[in-house]
Amino acid sequence: MDEMCTEQAAANKTVKWFAEKARNILLLLDEQGNIKYANQAFQRLMALSLSDRTNQSFFHFIHEEDREEAASRLLFLEKSTSFTPFTSRYSYKNGRYGHLFWQEAEKTEEGWIRVIAEPIEEENEGSWLYFLANHTEDPGYIIDLYGRVLLINEAFEQLYGWKKKEIIGRPSPVIPKDHWHEWHEKIEEVRKSKKPVTFQTVRKKRDGTTFPVSATISPIYERTGRVFLCLILTKDLTEYYETRRLVELQNKVIAERERLLLDITENITEMISLFDLKLNKFLYISPSHEKFFNINIETLYEKPEIILENCHPEDLPNVVEFFCKPTNGTKELEYRVLKNKSGEPGWMTTKVTPIADEDGTINRWINISRDITELKKREQMIRKWDKLSAVGQLAAGIAHEVRNPLTSVKGFMQLLAQETNNKYTDIILSELERIEFIMNEFLILAKPHQDVQMKLSNINEVLSEVVVFMKPEALLYSVDIHQDFDKNLPFVQCEPKQIKQVIINLIKNAIDAMPSGGNIYLTTSITSDSQVAIEVRDEGAGMPIERLERLGEPFYSNKEKGTGLGLMMCYKIIENHEGTIHFTSREGDGTTARVLLPSTYNLS
Repeated sequence: MDEMCTEQAAANKTVKWFAEKARNILLLLDEQGNIKYANQAFQRLMALSLSDRTNQSFFHFIHEEDREEAASRLLFLEKSTSFTPFTSRYSYKNGRYGHLFWQEAEKTEEGWIRVIAEPIEEENEGSWLYFLANHTEDPGYIIDLYGRVLLINEAFEQLYGWKKKEIIGRPSPVIPKDHWHEWHEKIEEVRKSKKPVTFQTVRKKRDGTTFPVSATISPIYERTGRVFLCLILTKDLTEYYETRRLVELQNKVIAERERLLLDITENITEMISLFDLKLNKFLYISPSHEKFFNINIETLYEKPEIILENCHPEDLPNVVEFFCKPTNGTKELEYRVLKNKSGEPGWMTTKVTPIADEDGTINRWINISRDITELKKREQMIRKWDKLSAVGQLAAGIAHEVRNPLTSVKGFMQLLAQETNNKYTDIILSELERIEFIMNEFLILAKPHQDVQMKLSNINEVLSEVVVFMKPEALLYSVDIHQDFDKNLPFVQCEPKQIKQVIINLIKNAIDAMPSGGNIYLTTSITSDSQVAIEVRDEGAGMPIERLERLGEPFYSNKEKGTGLGLMMCYKIIENHEGTIHFTSREGDGTTARVLLPSTYNLS
């Protein structure tokens, strides 16, 4: 019995020794909060003497603003409920305040309260609590290593919507359930590394809405260097992500606009280029240049002067002056060019807009060029049609007035020739026949459009009949006619006799262009816009652009005795068929006449 008492006494001394040496505060309180026992850690912290530390009210040492919460958490602790850790401020004798972390508490059978607390740190400018309360506007809170909230700042309440009394001592309610695993991993990482960790994640407000944040978990150390608390600061990234989303959207819009602009410049028929005057080179050339000039774009980049080389010789001086003469304003020029290696003539209009730098110096030009070849051809065609119309009106007006007296004069000259056998009568009769021929061509031009009897015809068959008719004449001049007809050619609404007349006229012109003989190529095809194309190509001497542009004018002809009315008649016939005639030629390389007629595809 004595031995058991001795062991019990030794055990009590050991427990007392542990209690007095422990760094944690150990308190025993009665139901009113009076201190019944306080270890030396509490005495040292409060600077109390041995007589002062008992039978004093515990609340005497608690900050007056924290007394109500401390009383509710310690004095009204139920035996059946677990204790919720919390923090409170305590006062020194010198009037300063610190913070206590109340770790554990329980109520005994006798109704006394046993408490374990730990001082966090004195309240100075290096304190985590001081920093959280005074030095940061970011929402922040302090937790223990179990994740329980010990302290929050005002910014936390404003952002998340929870008040201090609702979450102190509880696991952090701002962590969504699907992020708990990530949360515990980060806390463990901070505990082991003893270094702050920053990461982007998602947090939850009191109303249940989630939002993106940047979270920084920083360790809080004991004096021994052990991590026992963590400070968490969060930044609301909602505005950041919204701004980034808007920036990305704006960048996407800009990229789409750039792509749209690129698509436009890469695919429009207009030729766009940017020329640097200082570097004397192109900074950008649209692909449409390649199609127009039939020259590789890389070649244009390497040799900008190649554009001048493709200008018509007569227009070259104006073009050189246009591009080389400085200007402060927009200017525009129309000029002729050689579109490809075959020397096919074309027309281009170029508009130059200068670009100035910050000091007003013109250093770049934006050039926008358009192919106006077809426009010029239409203008020429309109002029020719106007002339045809004028000649037709003239023919209608003078045909009867001239033809009747001409018949009488011709008849009397024939009688006079029989009676006198004068040598000049043959010359007079010859010239009268020429006048009669011209009048007959005038009458053809004067025939109104409604007199033409149209019908669906196979152009290949019409042309085959023309070839049979013209072959004997061609053989007389050592000319071979080669035909290449498209078998799938659609029918054409036309007057076959007039179409024959046009093709016969074109073949005769081709024969006349080859006095030493040669080849005529007669072909048919269907164009991309479903028109029937008829081509008559010879191997004659060809003609310059100036003469080519005047073809079809009345009284303009390459022949010594030509009137130009034959080709003009061809223009008139094809006009009545709602078609077009176009001539291409190059000196020394022959001439090609191209007739386009609407097919049944167009009519349908």
